[in-house]
Amino acid sequence: MPSSTTTAQPVQLTHAKPKPLAKETVGSLAIAFVLAFFFRGFVLEGFMIPTGSMAPTLMGAHERVTGPTSGYTWQVGPWDFLDAGGSLPAPTQTDLRLTDPMTGAPLTVPSTPRLSGDRIFVLKYLPGLYDPARWDSVVFRYPGDPRNNYIKRLVALPGEHVALVDGDVFTTTQATSGWTDASWAIARKPERVQRELWQDVFDTRFAPEDPVRDGRRWFARPFTAETPGLSLDAERTYRVETAEPTTLAWDEGARPITDYYAYNQTPATRGAAIFPVSDIASLMAIEPDSDGMSAVVRLTARNHVFRAQISPDSLRIQMRPLGETEWQNLASEQLSSPVLRAGRTTALEFWHADQAIWLFANGDQIARVEYEMSPAERLRAATGIDLADDVQRDSVEQNTGRGVNRIANPASYSLAQLAWSFMGSTATIHRARVQRDVHYQPGHFGATDADTGKPHPRAGEPSLATHPTTTLELTGEQYFMCGDNSPASADGRLWAAPHPWIADQVDPTPGVVNKELLVGKAFVVYFPAPHPTRFIPIPDAGRVRFIW
Repeated sequence: MPSSTTTAQPVQLTHAKPKPLAKETVGSLAIAFVLAFFFRGFVLEGFMIPTGSMAPTLMGAHERVTGPTSGYTWQVGPWDFLDAGGSLPAPTQTDLRLTDPMTGAPLTVPSTPRLSGDRIFVLKYLPGLYDPARWDSVVFRYPGDPRNNYIKRLVALPGEHVALVDGDVFTTTQATSGWTDASWAIARKPERVQRELWQDVFDTRFAPEDPVRDGRRWFARPFTAETPGLSLDAERTYRVETAEPTTLAWDEGARPITDYYAYNQTPATRGAAIFPVSDIASLMAIEPDSDGMSAVVRLTARNHVFRAQISPDSLRIQMRPLGETEWQNLASEQLSSPVLRAGRTTALEFWHADQAIWLFANGDQIARVEYEMSPAERLRAATGIDLADDVQRDSVEQNTGRGVNRIANPASYSLAQLAWSFMGSTATIHRARVQRDVHYQPGHFGATDADTGKPHPRAGEPSLATHPTTTLELTGEQYFMCGDNSPASADGRLWAAPHPWIADQVDPTPGVVNKELLVGKAFVVYFPAPHPTRFIPIPDAGRVRFIW
């Protein structure tokens, strides 16, 4: 029988593409919008910094300047005055009359393009999951006008009493009888926050290479050779010429260490008060020619002398009251290997901040020690004002308001003195730097309420938390905020009564931020200071950074 074959034909499968239904598209868009609004409302939100109250940590509208002889770049607040509504007028071509913060040289700079404020992301607070912490940079609804968002640094927490003394923050959760109470403790900043808040005073990297002009020396070097054996012929590099003890001292008369802000060189802020600062960081990058070198850092501040000794085999930190000879040992330990070695440059850092002393070698902490003073003891050490003395207390606490307030007088505070000594080897100092901490100034309420324009009911009285008579007591729902640009920050120290709606519905207490007004923590600058006049704003990508 004949056979037959069949050839199977390939079968091609196809998937039908149904036409999208309008309701499915609308549903997808609705879900996307809901997720976006949920994310913005409960997790993350973007803001732009409008003003310089947090400068230079966070920048509002500003102008950027580079010194022609130093190469140092810094920011200056908008040169134009704010108008009556608090808005900036259009930039003018007015020359900027400035001072280079590194060299002290007067500058006349043609008006530079005004940069917009930093754009930041804010992580929303979620009660019980993510709560506010001290030293956060916080966005909140301004109690004086809840339509506006403000950003400040959180310095005191619910349930605390808070006092700002000699620039630092003191708190207690106990009922107190005033600043003399033993329950007070200083609020210390963690290392990463402290590094963020150090402000440059001088750095030899930005000293002028040619300090002579028209045959005359115009640059006053802030470091001086207190003893023979130091060569300061070069402006950016110093030389230890002998193994005998030599001392390099900061000239506080020529360059006082204060809370001066180069940012505040505008007509509107140039008259801000300037206070001496004793919380100081100093760095020396030292390259010994031989082993066996030692270094000693000496800081005179708050009527005390603080000393850190780094020898080849040990380190020691001490303090003593000024005028006494006996030292109190705060820390002493043996070193497994010398910190300063021949032929190797070591960056030694000495920090004195928040009643603590830190030592670092090439960025690594090698020692840290704390000492304690109550607000009254700190005030007495910094100014000589003694709150324990009834007569003195009367002069401080009663002659306030429209009278005398010595606490808010910069002349009451003495300048810090700093010196480094070297011995055991000749050496080259490749870099010398001095910085100072943020300093929360005392002050007074102004004649008028900035929000209403009406006479201020507390005009002339000490600002909140800066005087024994204005110590703040926070309830379980209140926070206290201050700006990093302390002399030019309208913050909790100076706020008047809250907006009537806030006073009635949320919290009537002046100077505080109720938890209901908190938005969240600023944690990253994602779009730094773009140029506002270009068609496509271009950020300074090199300044994208986390916020501490």
